[in-house]
Amino acid sequence: MTCIETIQMAVFSNNTLSIESGRSLRAEMALFMLASALDWLMTVFLLKSQSSNGEIEFIESNPVASFFLNDWGFTGLFGFKATMVLVIAACCLIIAVRRIQVARLVLRFGVVSVSLVVVYSAALALRNT
Repeated sequence: MTCIETIQMAVFSNNTLSIESGRSLRAEMALFMLASALDWLMTVFLLKSQSSNGEIEFIESNPVASFFLNDWGFTGLFGFKATMVLVIAACCLIIAVRRIQVARLVLRFGVVSVSLVVVYSAALALRNT
């Protein structure tokens, strides 16, 4: 069974477990997507709010994200971050077919991790703008 078939089975099948799994992950998925969107917005804000005198310079510290930012601009960065969110969401749906609690923990870990990055970015913005 391919990855796409597994996702389709998890989301669209008549299997009670998979339908219930999808429903019970909605809150975690929504929070993870919200935190990821805030991360992208804070990144764009920091990168666009560079100091005119060159004293403060913000950079994208993730080398893969930096590659997309440098080659395709903010559109490329958005595409990269959105793709990562979709890949993580798809992996969690696949995990949820068998182990809903593990999928829930993975998403909660993602929410906390990304939220910490957002808080750190907000602190940088407040301190340096």
